[in-house]
Amino acid sequence: IWTKKRPLKQGWYWMRRDRRNRASMVFVVKYGHGSFRIYISPEERAKWTVDDVNYWWAGPIQLPAEK
Repeated sequence: IWTKKRPLKQGWYWMRRDRRNRASMVFVVKYGHGSFRIYISPEERAKWTVDDVNYWWAGPIQLPAEK
């Protein structure tokens, strides 16, 4: 479900809206072998490309520091 055929630009990641609240700006981001939730402002969101069919979004984001 996380895989896509086309490659992403450097620094971009696959994400989808949090299923528990699609209307919110909370997204689940695929990162390495895991994922995390992140809040995206509407202004930032407007800069991204979108695949409306599957609710997948790609955008340049700041990843949380690895623990």
